[in-house]
Amino acid sequence: MCHDYNRIRPDIVAIGKSLSGGFMPASAVLCNDNIMSHIRPGDHGSTFGGNALACGVAQTAIKVLFEEGMI
Repeated sequence: MCHDYNRIRPDIVAIGKSLSGGFMPASAVLCNDNIMSHIRPGDHGSTFGGNALACGVAQTAIKVLFEEGMI
C-alpha cells in the first residue's frame, strides 16, 4: 500500500476482494486501537456479513500468503 512507502500509519484501512483472492465477497476494515475502542458489536455491518464460505476462503487465502512467503 502507498502508506508503506511514506511510513504513514493510517487510522483506518479498508480491504476488499483481494482478501479472498477475488473469488468470494469478502472485505474487512482494519483500525487502530483508538478507533476500535469506540466500535461495539452491532455498530457496524455489511451487505455480505456472516458468509461462512467467504470467511473460510479468506482464511485460506491469508494462510497461503504466509506459507508461500508472498507477504
